[in-house]
Amino acid sequence: MTYFLSNAQRALLAVSAGLGLLCGQVVVAAPVASAPSHKQATSPLLEFAASANSTTDLMVQGGASGGMALNAISRGRWSNACSIATNVLARKVADVDALGVFALCAAIRNDAAAASSAIERLREAEPSAYYGLLTQGILELKAGSPERAEAAYKTVLRSRTADPLALYFSGEALHARRQDAEAIGTFRAVLKIWPDHAPALTAVARLLAAPNASKESLNEALVLTERATTIDPTNQAHWRLLAELCDRTGQQSRANAIALQWLSGPPKVK
Repeated sequence: MTYFLSNAQRALLAVSAGLGLLCGQVVVAAPVASAPSHKQATSPLLEFAASANSTTDLMVQGGASGGMALNAISRGRWSNACSIATNVLARKVADVDALGVFALCAAIRNDAAAASSAIERLREAEPSAYYGLLTQGILELKAGSPERAEAAYKTVLRSRTADPLALYFSGEALHARRQDAEAIGTFRAVLKIWPDHAPALTAVARLLAAPNASKESLNEALVLTERATTIDPTNQAHWRLLAELCDRTGQQSRANAIALQWLSGPPKVK
């Protein structure tokens, strides 16, 4: 995300050069199937920390696009998606999906200035409000207004009934409103579309693993988290949750091994 931050203003300036093209011929790709997870300002589930491999594995070469960024998001790899979107815009490519992902990334980082600038450009570029509404909803979540955030996501879901991004962030809003049963159902709906969306997997796991969780719920949370670590093995937050769940399910030796291998220094990917 450091790269994303240092290039944010440059990318926003660059995209304005291609805005005329966007307004003339816009094709918004349908969301790809899969979606994010742990603690940020108003929702303890939001955790879009950069992976240990940072932005290197999907860095832009010649043919990067907003579609590539969406594919990264479908597996919950937000740092990669943000880097891809920033690079596409910095190359002055007219790409609505890249602009939309850029806006979402800015809002997730709580960079209201960059997010607001991107929303203004999206109003001109999008044939119908989508990324702009999602971004506004994230800003509302960050500002501690989950009701207003949920209203924005419901507006999206009226025209895109099974949109995984809108569903995911709607789950975050429900969680922020302490409606965790509904949040779990919404995150599960994301996984029906994006089965490899690691953040949705760990979001369900965290909510299932409430302080008074049953043995069955803890075991399900453990399985979901194991899957998340397989999908995104460089995300330490997933390993931290897995170690905690191992400890709670009586697997102390495994919890200690995970802590030694993954949580005592840079992750070791073999």
